[in-house]
Amino acid sequence: MARKLKVESKFGKIFDPISDKVLTCSSLLYITSYNSTVLIPSLLIIAREFIVSGNREYMLTTKGKTINVIFIS
Repeated sequence: MARKLKVESKFGKIFDPISDKVLTCSSLLYITSYNSTVLIPSLLIIAREFIVSGNREYMLTTKGKTINVIFIS
C-alpha cells in the first residue's frame, strides 16, 4: 500500500525488514512441522536471514551507511 501511494515513514523503514524476517521464518517453521526432511535447509535459511540482517545493522551503526553487496544465491 505504501509503495502504491509512494509514502515513506520512519516506522515503515524499521518494520518492513522485520516483518519480512518474521514471515520467512514462520513459513519455514510451518513447512518444517509437516515435513522434517527440510529441517536443515530451513535452519540454514533462517540463520542466513539473521546474519545478513545483523551484519547490515552493524555496518549501519559503525560506518554510518550501508554497503551494497551483491550476494549470489
